[in-house]
Amino acid sequence: MSRRKLLPVIVIPVVLVLLGAMFSASGNAGTATPEAPWPGPYICSEGTLTSINAGDSPNGRMLAQIEPCAGADPARVAEARWGVAFYRDTRVTIDANSGTFHYQLDGPTYRNWELTPGDLTPGEHGRIRAACIVVSQPIRRACVQIDAVDGALVITPLPTTDPLVARKVFVTDNDTPNPICAGCV
Repeated sequence: MSRRKLLPVIVIPVVLVLLGAMFSASGNAGTATPEAPWPGPYICSEGTLTSINAGDSPNGRMLAQIEPCAGADPARVAEARWGVAFYRDTRVTIDANSGTFHYQLDGPTYRNWELTPGDLTPGEHGRIRAACIVVSQPIRRACVQIDAVDGALVITPLPTTDPLVARKVFVTDNDTPNPICAGCV
């Protein structure tokens, strides 16, 4: 077979496979998802995401702490935003409007979330597996893995490079994942 005849035989199936993968990839489910830009400029920052002992409660609490790096430009800090993204089986989203927060200008910023075992119930995009402090589209400052053990939540530190969280965060203008909220604040 000549090269001219062989090229379409190879190229057309490859293009069809790529198009099919694009429209059925995890998180797309065959529909386009409008993505908003990250709200605000990127700034250097340091953060932690830790578990707070809930005592005898089966619930788990996470405390997020983040702070601009020393010497950060106050004008940029005032515009910058950060958030906590929840990593589900097939999708990672953060709402640009209600899921991101401003930094404190004069010290660390704190937010906490209480999660219940019910928050791990698989929804439209699977169950919550992890959470990370996100400071821009690809940059994670701290992460935790979230599991249920014997009916109680267990929140453990997770490297920001772990494959569980090394996924794109979809920034939306109005994120209403199913389940609706994992400990809204």
